[in-house]
Amino acid sequence: MDIAVENLTLSTPERTVLAEGLTFEVKRSEAILITGPNGAGKTALARVLLGLWPAGNGVKLSVPPSFSIVPQRPYLAPGCLGDQVTYPKRFGKDDEVNAWKALEKVGLLYLLQRGDRGVKGAEGSEVAGVAEGWLFQCDWEDQLSGGEQQRLALSRVLFHRPCFAVLDECTSMVAADVEERLYQTVVCSEITPVTMSQRLFLPQLHSQELRLGVDSPSKWSLAQLRNGNS
Repeated sequence: MDIAVENLTLSTPERTVLAEGLTFEVKRSEAILITGPNGAGKTALARVLLGLWPAGNGVKLSVPPSFSIVPQRPYLAPGCLGDQVTYPKRFGKDDEVNAWKALEKVGLLYLLQRGDRGVKGAEGSEVAGVAEGWLFQCDWEDQLSGGEQQRLALSRVLFHRPCFAVLDECTSMVAADVEERLYQTVVCSEITPVTMSQRLFLPQLHSQELRLGVDSPSKWSLAQLRNGNS
């Protein structure tokens, strides 16, 4: 199932129109880049796609159930390292192999070593028979850098492997070369990115660009990216 939007009027709760008659389609393996300045409607569109805001009357909207979001500032849940990777589900023994692969792909396997050194274990954990590092707990927001937090949030997508993922400026705090490798990893994992950005970003990994905040009556435009993986 692909993403399809037809004749969407995108507006704020105060009824300020951000885009008129918005129409586009995102096929599996053909990533889309959604650009525009702050306030142009990127977040509003993400909320509509995720079902958080109503699409309105007369709109044809098709979104697969296997769909998730990675925000710029990820939520780090209370719990162990394993819980961070498997969120929103709790980490269990059967998750260890796939969680390990997800952490490896984002370059965070070293976090497992903290628990293995016994820095701070999870007391009374019900998860038996797993490597101690998965049960390591700390105040994640205090212990991890912004870039590490963003990579940890991406590991969740790689663990759950939805068909599509909204990536909302979610690598803004990692180095440019690492940023590209992370996106390539997402694409190679057969997850189609719906990338939100203020600028043209990694055009070689996207098939089309939806621009919001355009100076036109409709306030949007759609362009094919020559180097996109179409």
